[in-house]
Amino acid sequence: MTSSKKEKNPQNSFSSTSQKFITPILIIISLLVYFALYNTHSNLNTLITSLCPDHLHVFSVRNGKRVYTNIDEMMSSSSTSSSKTSANPSQTMKWAQGFVVNENTGRFVFVAKSREELVKKFGKCKKWTELHSDEEMIMPSFIDAHLHIILGGQSLLGAPLQNVQSKQEFMDVFREYSVNGYGQHEPWITGGYWSESSWGGEIPTRHWIDHVDKPAFLMRMDGHSALVNSKALELAGVTRDTPDPRGGTIVRDDDGEATGLLKDKAIELVYKFVPPLNEDKALDVAMEHAVRFGITSVHHMGALGKVGGAMAELRTYKKAEIENRLKFRIRTSIELKNMHQLKEFIEEYGTGSDWLRYDMLKEFFDGSLGSKTALQYSREENVPDSNPYIDTEEVGLQVHDDNELLDWLREAEKLKFQVAIHAIGEKAIDKLVDMYEQVFKENPSRDRRWRIEHVQQSRPQTRKRFAELGIAVCINPTHLLFDSAYAASYVGEKGCKNLYAFDTLFDSLKAKPLVSIGSDWFVSPLNPLLAIDAAVNRITESHPDGFNPEARVSLEQVIKAYTLGSAYAGFNENQLGRIKPGYLADFVVLNKNLFEIEKTELKNVVVQKTFVHGRCVYSREEDPQVRQRMSGENSTDLELKIIEETSGAAVME
Repeated sequence: MTSSKKEKNPQNSFSSTSQKFITPILIIISLLVYFALYNTHSNLNTLITSLCPDHLHVFSVRNGKRVYTNIDEMMSSSSTSSSKTSANPSQTMKWAQGFVVNENTGRFVFVAKSREELVKKFGKCKKWTELHSDEEMIMPSFIDAHLHIILGGQSLLGAPLQNVQSKQEFMDVFREYSVNGYGQHEPWITGGYWSESSWGGEIPTRHWIDHVDKPAFLMRMDGHSALVNSKALELAGVTRDTPDPRGGTIVRDDDGEATGLLKDKAIELVYKFVPPLNEDKALDVAMEHAVRFGITSVHHMGALGKVGGAMAELRTYKKAEIENRLKFRIRTSIELKNMHQLKEFIEEYGTGSDWLRYDMLKEFFDGSLGSKTALQYSREENVPDSNPYIDTEEVGLQVHDDNELLDWLREAEKLKFQVAIHAIGEKAIDKLVDMYEQVFKENPSRDRRWRIEHVQQSRPQTRKRFAELGIAVCINPTHLLFDSAYAASYVGEKGCKNLYAFDTLFDSLKAKPLVSIGSDWFVSPLNPLLAIDAAVNRITESHPDGFNPEARVSLEQVIKAYTLGSAYAGFNENQLGRIKPGYLADFVVLNKNLFEIEKTELKNVVVQKTFVHGRCVYSREEDPQVRQRMSGENSTDLELKIIEETSGAAVME
């Protein structure tokens, strides 16, 4: 007898059962894929917070909002999204109470306005770092937009003449270093970074350093003059008959003999014979020094005439990247004239990474104010608002011919490189702006961000042109700490009004973050807090009430320039300079909140910890130099240099 009721097919039963599970699984997978592709830094992180994997690290502040995010736009406090909300001041995320870092990606994934929000969403996380002090502050780490890495490292290893106060001390320190210091192991004595204003103005000669039996090469602190001894001149073949090179000067005595002082392009006559100190060691020392001050990204501005130039240094950085030795991010530049070598390097190695990039060209237009080689207008030119040198008919120097430089700029534009040109004097800056404008007009509009480095003495009408043309400027506030001592004797009191005019620069360029800040280390101290102090207070030994105090700028303006402005100058404003979801987790912990202390105390603030890619690369409590200083033990010359600059004591001149 056949039953009318159908028997259940086991296969159909399995299919029906699996359907119940497969459908929701597919929905969950689809949602995860959607969030991963379209909203990585918000809903996906919220979805997985209950699991809180080991690679998430929570940072929080127990008391008050002490995390300065550098975020100006409006954000929802309950979301990690960067989407804007209603323009309610209470919704701004400029200050937060904590954030979360994904240590696998090295990026911020969540920023919280309150600690309660962090506890609610990430309370199960194992990695939780909390600031208990009511004084400490977390902020984006500093981006030094203009320094010389290898030369900076070598300056820490070279003869320490930065702070000598007399001719006799100069000679004594030089002799001690050559006999007992790092120099005893090297074929040449190098270092220096001296300034004659430290001991009253007498210009040193080769006779000050002829008492050693090896060649010596001692750079002036501005990098535009160098002192060499007789042995060095002999090895380089420089005699009384050697002509001055274009763009340089061999200083001579009344008898026509070289005094040992070389300026600008003349430096290369000897420098090319100086064997470099170990560049790997110099880089390692420089990185250790930089992270001590909360610097996690740098823009390297060239080798200053060294044989092999910046391409040799680029290879040193590439080697360090391959060996995973980089402690900070490097954006390096190559000499403008060597742009095709850089193009070939990019064809071989690609355009770079988050750790090392190389798409910028650097060149010099003029010299320096301290060496009186900055290019100024002459009195005869009678240019409005210009300030010629007052004690000489000299106008400074122009390193390259107009046509040569303009041809290079046009070629750089064809290759789509960014350009950064050193220009200090009023005439140099005006001529360079004219050249930039000519190239811009000859080519289709694009986001170039061509830069002018230093911009020390510019006319008011020129500053307005920066914004009109979209020219980025990099300033070096610590320079005014020593230039203020002699500036009036060079360009007069009236000329000083155009010197380091930070207030009008920031005002002219406020529409975009076109102002960046660099230390110009090795020329000036590396410590960003000294630069912040210089820009905000402008107090120097020669001007205790402030050098052109009307040109002071606000603390927030300077911080933004040292972070977001420098990021913008390097085409990195969407990755660096903020504590914001999706940005690289580079940040610093300071022992004081910069916004809560007296302005005169800014230079005394120190870095407690520095983080790069979400990982701690410096801790003050573990710093052997700091521990040694606190214990009162004897320190080496290198340690003393680090300690002095850390404490704000090593302000040049």
